[in-house]
Amino acid sequence: MPTTELEDIYSRWDALVPPDLVAPLEAWVLELVARRPSSERELQACMTALRRATKVTPQKSQVTAVYLAMLAAGRVEACPELRSLLVKKSSKSQSGVLVRRRLSDGRPARLAGARGSPGGRR
Repeated sequence: MPTTELEDIYSRWDALVPPDLVAPLEAWVLELVARRPSSERELQACMTALRRATKVTPQKSQVTAVYLAMLAAGRVEACPELRSLLVKKSSKSQSGVLVRRRLSDGRPARLAGARGSPGGRR
């Protein structure tokens, strides 16, 4: 039976958290929502304590998947601080800035003031 791309995406999302990890991760999410960490440092401290207590070492994406599933099912209240700490959006790349500066400068910095260039020694 052929699958569509959308079905592939959802099957990967469902396979992200193995069935034997769902119950421990739900306990994790309940504890994280109760503690309401407000910084990355607080989140890491909570997660370290939970790892020691439960002997489970999930990926942050697995915790996020369980949190979003529990939120969608109405089993936990929304915690915007927690969601912003769990879901990281990539910032815009600044990689092109240096290239644009070099191209618009007119001459490379290492040659500025060098022999034979304007302002340099002759």
